Amino acid sequence: MALLDALPDAAPVTAIQRIPRGWGNESFVVATAMGTLVAKVALATTPAEKYRASAGALSLARSAGVSAPELLAFVDSVGSLDGRMLRVFRYLAGDTPQIETAPLPLYFELGATLRRLHSVEVSSFTSRLGTEGFPRWSQFLDHRWQAVLDRASQAEFDVDLVVRAHTESVALSNAVDDVVAPALCHRDLYLDNVLVDEAGSLVALLDFDNVEVWDPVVDFFKLEWFVFEPNPAAREPFLDGYLAGDPMPTMFDERVRLVSIVELLNHAANWHVQGQPEIAAEALGRLRALVADVA
Repeated sequence: MALLDALPDAAPVTAIQRIPRGWGNESFVVATAMGTLVAKVALATTPAEKYRASAGALSLARSAGVSAPELLAFVDSVGSLDGRMLRVFRYLAGDTPQIETAPLPLYFELGATLRRLHSVEVSSFTSRLGTEGFPRWSQFLDHRWQAVLDRASQAEFDVDLVVRAHTESVALSNAVDDVVAPALCHRDLYLDNVLVDEAGSLVALLDFDNVEVWDPVVDFFKLEWFVFEPNPAAREPFLDGYLAGDPMPTMFDERVRLVSIVELLNHAANWHVQGQPEIAAEALGRLRALVADVA
């Protein structure tokens, strides 16, 4: 078994159960001599450098006191798994909180934890932590837009919508450039990637696979859409935990608007490729509303 090749001390394995969730990996809960572990087998198309970067980000986050899973093994290519990547994490017990029942103190904890993540010092904006990045936010976005525009073209999205989104993004990135500093960002933060205990208290942030170094307000993108819109009462305790008495980040609204434009088009293209047309269409509808007044 590939897991035992990576972690010989885990023998014997006594049970394996597949986790029926996730798009980027096949995941399994495995009972072993080292305790319960989680094995993630990446898709064949996933570049190893992406997950190497996310592993580095996870290590930095844990070192900064962010509650997150411990990575025990990382194998770039496993022959018995058709050359796919294997990662093994220590299992954390808990449940996914539900928007209807999650207690408000959870959002305070979540805000404080996210602030801790954003406090990790990084030197430049980059999609791959540990690789050369860009000193300016606008420079990074210029680079990032090329890939987004290519995917939008392949998906045959409305050309006028894409042009308006790009035009607005460039104007906003120039406007906020002087106030944005690079930060370690989760980029997939909503309740599905949060683990809580029986009392509803935070156990850990999960799934660091999309971590990049962006403007930290990018982590408000999915929170606004999937948490604060369906449960407006969650926003105040979250901000109380995140800000810890500090004022709102400078030009917060403009920066959130900017990352929302980029991420809506980016996610719409990704969801289109993944065969999720309904949420891709919703993302495009939100983008259309957001840039409706852009000439």
